[in-house]
Amino acid sequence: MKIRSVIIICLLLVVTNGCEKEEITPCDRDWYFYLTDNEKAWLSLSLNKVFISFFDKNITEEEVIILVNSYPSLTDSIYTLRDSIYHEIYITFNDMNCNALLRLLKNLNKDNIISYATPFFSQNSPEIYGYLTPTNKIVCYTKLDDTEFRKNISKYSVTIISSLPDSHYLLSVGTLNNGFETFDVANRLYETGHMYYCHPAFEPIK
Repeated sequence: MKIRSVIIICLLLVVTNGCEKEEITPCDRDWYFYLTDNEKAWLSLSLNKVFISFFDKNITEEEVIILVNSYPSLTDSIYTLRDSIYHEIYITFNDMNCNALLRLLKNLNKDNIISYATPFFSQNSPEIYGYLTPTNKIVCYTKLDDTEFRKNISKYSVTIISSLPDSHYLLSVGTLNNGFETFDVANRLYETGHMYYCHPAFEPIK
């Protein structure tokens, strides 16, 4: 009887462990966004760049340097201004593995002076065509009228920033955790079948 109980317990443990769903991280995925007609645009994740947007539009160079130097993995990095002001920068550093990049992005997105931090992606040859980095926004062109569209997106953590009369919308996903969230939300919205297209709003970086 005792042996039978032990066997049953062991079988239950095997079944339980086998049924546990492994968490899929951004490092375990292929990256894409949808074009029209279900066509996917495939992307390659860069392991040596991040994009940072600050809350303060008037942040100074000194404040940016202090922030960058506060992260050990960025101490030997090079930062470049997105425009002529410091509130948007991209940082280039030595290649790190994907899990280290993910940890860095999570920490950056927790920083109370950073609006969001996102990874870089490339299509084809980045040295020729440059990179794409997602923002915290999504661009959608919907098949629905305004009322139905607003009802349809209510189950997602998004807000409408702006809209045009021809059913084009700019959405915000708000606070990011790891910088990859806009892909998940945009792809789920497209997969409802109610969109002509829906994808992250990208910043092109040469």
